[in-house]
Amino acid sequence: MRAAISRYQQALASVGVGQGSSVAVLSKNRPEVLINMGATMIAGCRNSALNPMGSLDDHLYITADAEIETLVFDPVHFEERAAELKAQVPTLKNLFSLGPSKIATDILALADTFTEQRLVAAHVDAEDTSSMVYTGGTTGKPKGVMGSFRSGVALPQIQMSEWQWPDQPDS
Repeated sequence: MRAAISRYQQALASVGVGQGSSVAVLSKNRPEVLINMGATMIAGCRNSALNPMGSLDDHLYITADAEIETLVFDPVHFEERAAELKAQVPTLKNLFSLGPSKIATDILALADTFTEQRLVAAHVDAEDTSSMVYTGGTTGKPKGVMGSFRSGVALPQIQMSEWQWPDQPDS
């Protein structure tokens, strides 16, 4: 996992995606989503997830409101949606696909051109925004809830100390 995150982060950096960049992901569950998350967190990006069951209007609203610059998507399920977003969101500069695509750079293939390097986290302030998560919009439009790098560190610490974990995980 470390090697994959390292190569992926280098691939993103090679095209100018790094500290302070706004990145959104549109994908169903797959391991590459976690690799993307690790790489963008280490790089100091601000991350947003687009609900794979969301409508075009939902995705347009969030992508524009969060001023997303880079979209990473699953080309098997969301290539058409990615093209629609690119055509309508002025801030969206980069499209990266999790596999071969007709409209985007295959970030997995690009990452494979790099060799594993030591992971070094970006020098961010604890209160810098690391995520923008959108509410369900039950009171109107969805609202962007900003998470800081500090809160991103606190959550797993709380989970590890407060949740009941099995002595041995199931295999």
